[in-house]
Amino acid sequence: MAIAGGGVDFASLDGEDVFILFLLVSPPDRPGDHLRGLENISRHLRDQTFCNFLRQSNTREQVIELLEEADNGESA
Repeated sequence: MAIAGGGVDFASLDGEDVFILFLLVSPPDRPGDHLRGLENISRHLRDQTFCNFLRQSNTREQVIELLEEADNGESA
């Protein structure tokens, strides 16, 4: 996971820069793990408040805490 403070041009359909990036890696014989991870991340990224808090995070620990809170159903 990475946060690009200045944004990155990914030639997105909406023309907006990308600020939050995730890399998912899973074994080729277990695609379900990858899909569950993608589903979980996608669900959280639809929450604008979550994205705002994530973009404001300054340390690895803040990001981890925010992700754990989101996974546990706690509000940011």
